[in-house]
Amino acid sequence: MFDKHAVWVQCATTFHIALSWAAVTSYQNITFDMDIYWSFFFAMQSFILMSAAEHDNILNISVEKWLTLERFRNISIVSTFILWYGSTLSIYSYTAFSMFTTTVLFYIPDYVYYVATIFWLFIHSPYSIGIVSVIWGMSRWLSKKSFQKILQKSTASPLMKEAYGFKSIYIVAEAIILWHIRCMHRFPYQFRWQPVCISAISIPIAMLYCHFNVKKTTVSRNCIIVSSGHGMAASLTAAQKCPVCKKCLTSLDMESSFNDGF
Repeated sequence: MFDKHAVWVQCATTFHIALSWAAVTSYQNITFDMDIYWSFFFAMQSFILMSAAEHDNILNISVEKWLTLERFRNISIVSTFILWYGSTLSIYSYTAFSMFTTTVLFYIPDYVYYVATIFWLFIHSPYSIGIVSVIWGMSRWLSKKSFQKILQKSTASPLMKEAYGFKSIYIVAEAIILWHIRCMHRFPYQFRWQPVCISAISIPIAMLYCHFNVKKTTVSRNCIIVSSGHGMAASLTAAQKCPVCKKCLTSLDMESSFNDGF
């Protein structure tokens, strides 16, 4: 799996998918509106993450649009952390304020709201979730820095693995925090560990499947990343099929060697 970083995010997203299934299958009359909201929320998170990670046209929607949705999703996660930990409102009020907060955060430097959100979660959540929030914030920031450092490096650079590795970590961390929020607002207001444990088991199962059924991620030491574009695909094959990523790559020679060194 170490040489298959193109599927690391997909494996991490199985955590979201498992929690989506847990939310869908645990409806109760007393919290019906809440259950509908979180089932839809987790399902949409999972679908957007998986579609963006595939870095391909899905349902006649372009890669660019999927990645734009993912960026919107990333910021909406922060607004969800802020609003749902700090107040008790109706589902409709949460939805409206989340949309407003997400729009505002587009214009704020991300390192500002990363740090602010970590402190916010520490104040309003148990210590264990506070630790997870630090992991979420740090891994999200390190993933971004790794993607920035990849410029003028080849697709075989270890920085590519770092970027996708940290991204996978923050996807899992955010899922745990979101599940805690969902449990905190839903009767009997206790954190349910069973879905989290099952979700954690889903990741190694996905990794085992990929280990035996997925080829190594295609890379080349001679293919250089010259601009960031919308975020470089992990696999050189996927990058060459993407109109945006293809423009961000240049070869030093005509005999580009694939999977040649890391």
